Amino acid sequence: MINTDILKDAAKSVHYDVPGIPVSISRHILSEYPGMRTLLHWHEDAEWVLVLEGSMNYYINGRSVILEQNDILMVRPDAIHYVYARKNEDCLYTCMLFDPKLLKSNEMIYTGYIEPVLNHDGVPYIHINVRDREYGRILDIIKQIIQDRENAIRKKSAPDYLKFMSGLYELMNLTGKVCDRSDDMVLPEDISGDDMNVQKHMITYIQEYYPASLTLDDIAMSAGISVSTCCRIFKKYLNQSPVDYLNAFRLETAKYLLKTTTYPVNEIASSCAVLST
Repeated sequence: MINTDILKDAAKSVHYDVPGIPVSISRHILSEYPGMRTLLHWHEDAEWVLVLEGSMNYYINGRSVILEQNDILMVRPDAIHYVYARKNEDCLYTCMLFDPKLLKSNEMIYTGYIEPVLNHDGVPYIHINVRDREYGRILDIIKQIIQDRENAIRKKSAPDYLKFMSGLYELMNLTGKVCDRSDDMVLPEDISGDDMNVQKHMITYIQEYYPASLTLDDIAMSAGISVSTCCRIFKKYLNQSPVDYLNAFRLETAKYLLKTTTYPVNEIASSCAVLST
C-alpha cells in the first residue's frame, strides 16, 4: 500500500532540485499536459518564466497575460497561476523558482531592495520584454543560469549555487529598475480577495485529500460555500469544473509517482483513480 506521506509529498507544488536548497529550475513543454494546460497552483516561492519557443497564456490572479518567445515573467510569491495554450499552439518554456528567504541574509537589504520588487505596489507579476532597457541583460542572466544547471546535470555534478546567487541578486536589481519605469505596473482587475481565498481553500483541500472519494459537496463544504458557488468559481477562474480539476490533479500526481517511486502501477492507479463527469 502507498505511504500517505509520499502522497502528500507528491501533492506539493514545488519539488526542489537539491534538498535543503530552495531552488528549482525546470523545462516544460505545454503539450505534455492534458488539454495543454497546467494545474492551478501557488507557492511561497518567487518564479521566473522564460518562453523558449512558441507562445502561451499565463493566468495569474484572474488575468491572462500573453507571453511570446523570449518574453520573461516574474511572478510574486502566493499569486495563483497556471499556463494554458494560446490558439492551440505548443510552447517550450523554463521555470525558475526560489524561496525569497534565500535573499534574507541582511534584513535591511531585503526590506529596502528585495521586498519592494517582489511586492511592487501589490502587482502579482512583472512582464519583461524587448521594450525594457534592462531586458537584454536579464535575458542573458536567466539563460546562463539555465545553461549552468543543464551542464551540471550532464556532468552529474552539483550546481554552482554561489554563481546562481550572484545572478539572482543582479536579476532583482535590474527588475527593480524595470518596475520604477514601467507603464504596465498598474493593478490589474484581479480575482476578488474573497474568491481567491475560497479558491485557495478548495485547491488546498483537494491536494490534501485527493486519494479519498471526494464529492462536490465535500469540496464546497471545505470552503463553507454552496455547490453552485463552488462550481461558479471554478468555471469563472479555471474554466473547468471542480471534478475536472480533481481528476487533472490525480493524473499529475500519478505521473509524479510513476517517475519517482517504485510503487506498483496498480497501487498508483488505485490511489489516483479519476472520477467520471
